[in-house]
Amino acid sequence: MASGWVTCNSPTNATSCTNSYFLDNWNCTLCSVHPGWVTCSSGSTALSCSPGYYLNGAACSLCSAANAAFVTCSSSIAALSCASNYYLSGTSCIACNTVYSSWVTCSSASVALTCASGYFINGTNCSLCSAANSFAVTCTSATAFTACTNLSYLSGTTCLACSDIDTFCVNCGLNPSNVPSCIVCDNLHFLSNNSCLACSVSVPNCVNCGNDGIGGALCFHCDTHFFAADDHTCLPCNTTIAHCTYCT
Repeated sequence: MASGWVTCNSPTNATSCTNSYFLDNWNCTLCSVHPGWVTCSSGSTALSCSPGYYLNGAACSLCSAANAAFVTCSSSIAALSCASNYYLSGTSCIACNTVYSSWVTCSSASVALTCASGYFINGTNCSLCSAANSFAVTCTSATAFTACTNLSYLSGTTCLACSDIDTFCVNCGLNPSNVPSCIVCDNLHFLSNNSCLACSVSVPNCVNCGNDGIGGALCFHCDTHFFAADDHTCLPCNTTIAHCTYCT
């Protein structure tokens, strides 16, 4: 006897089938030739559906077509389980980020499972990485950081201040060799070989400067008896005005 046959009137003619088959021209055909069908009474009438489908009249319809958040359901408006960024509340799927914007996935309105970038799982909630370390941008826990602000650099899983490289360093990071490196010094210093040196080291009488790109300084402001020339050096006030001792 062929698969699904229950009764027949000849070796080639089925007259009834098991409930997962339907009678089709004296043969038994699986209900599952129709997507989502499990049992049926005919080729046009489903009786039950596989998970992820619901019985919609005489057919099986996708739960996710009724509601994108539904994974399994009993009808077009009654969820049984939800997508990972939703939680089941009664027969509805509620977005986790409506509980808190930092929640990505959750198991209920009180239990977060994963958090948005910049947050970490703290018990059943999401906490800001920067609350654990003011320099932290992203992290996996309150003590394991994965990215830091440009005012700091990543050392293992810790964010350390640029001032740990040099007291006057204000912007830093890791170089291609993964070594902490200063990128920018404060405006009273210039960067030379990963150190911040006083402007006057490169340009005598300079008090405010920037980098010249070759390890020296370009002066922007000089002390009170000098002025910054077009070539970013400091010249005495009386260079252009005779007897002048104070200038800007």
